[in-house]
Amino acid sequence: MQSKDKSRELLQPRFFPSIWLLSCALLAFVLRALPYRNFLGSEGEYLFYGPDSYDHMRRISLGMASFPKIPIFDSYYGYPVGTGQIWSPLFDYLLTILTLTVGLGKGDEQTARLIGFWLPPILSSFTVFMVYAVGKRLFGKTVGFASAFIIALLPGHILYSFVSELDHHVAEPMVSLAIFSCLLKEIESLERRPKKIFFPITGLWMATGILIWRGSLIFWGIALLSLAVHMFFGTRNREDTTKVTYYAMKVCLSSAALLTPACLFDVWQTAGVVSFNVVSWFHIIFLLVFALLYYLLSLIATRRTTSIPVAFGFFSLLSILVFILPAGRKFFLEFASGLAVIGGSDPWLDSISELRPMLFPNGKLDLLHATETLSIIYWLFPVLLITQFRKWKRDNFSSFGCCLFLVWGAT
Repeated sequence: MQSKDKSRELLQPRFFPSIWLLSCALLAFVLRALPYRNFLGSEGEYLFYGPDSYDHMRRISLGMASFPKIPIFDSYYGYPVGTGQIWSPLFDYLLTILTLTVGLGKGDEQTARLIGFWLPPILSSFTVFMVYAVGKRLFGKTVGFASAFIIALLPGHILYSFVSELDHHVAEPMVSLAIFSCLLKEIESLERRPKKIFFPITGLWMATGILIWRGSLIFWGIALLSLAVHMFFGTRNREDTTKVTYYAMKVCLSSAALLTPACLFDVWQTAGVVSFNVVSWFHIIFLLVFALLYYLLSLIATRRTTSIPVAFGFFSLLSILVFILPAGRKFFLEFASGLAVIGGSDPWLDSISELRPMLFPNGKLDLLHATETLSIIYWLFPVLLITQFRKWKRDNFSSFGCCLFLVWGAT
């Protein structure tokens, strides 16, 4: 009788969300773990899918040898000259710490291979819960449940998270989802309860993201531009955007404060220039520019008479520095080159498939690539966007979720 009572209790509606999400997470893991036998050697050793996975294993090995220091040079990489740190090191460093922890301070190659081999499908299971959280905050529980199921089956995500595919790409969706989830939660909290947020967790995740993948600048752009769009619509609807403005400035300043030590001490010998690199002064200036933009928007929103002179003075000074002073021109060109990751023609960045447009992966229109990567669901996105756009238009685009979805979807 007790077992029947427990079964009936599990079938109650309040348990369905947990059962559904756990089932989706398990499905995600199983689908990505299925081909594991294809990557076992003749003696049961763990093999990896491609050169990038072995590159990460190499950095984990170097990390264990030099722990707690982060290795900044590999004599084997870029033979015969060797190469410094060209990728964000946090992903490999965290795996180094995990390997040493599992090995009780004595990490070895076998333990590192074991962790690296199974980590991608495990992280994919956690991604299911994060997708649900963002989907729920944007469109409600039903969409959250559907999103969790879709990500478990999504070909493009399976491609980067199946067993033996050790790469930071499996962590990229988690970073973006963490940034957007915290952003949605903090904005919601800010607008419902008039309570100041001293230190936005979003800023912490933005700093973490750039240390995991240097392309996380794209996630920064989506988050920060969404805040600017939200403030614009709020001003147009004659709403008080003061709290959102100060929050947005805190997001930028907190993230800049966390990254500044890496630039001051030039930890990976890449911060000496103002260009797109692992972490450089480019990232600090990028965040400060957005903080200044939010400040100018707040002046316009409050209709202060000083807004026009302040904006005019700022852009006049910027023009003088850029077009007259040689150092200013050099700074501007370096900063512009850093923005190439968002939209530019940098040859090296163009060679990275993850930074290419979905519909133009090889410079030409390719509809099949998007379908194979994101399935037929990709082509339903315009319908969803139009439907939501009409709904949000009736509400004068007052929801931050709509601003985030519009910017995110357009990107």
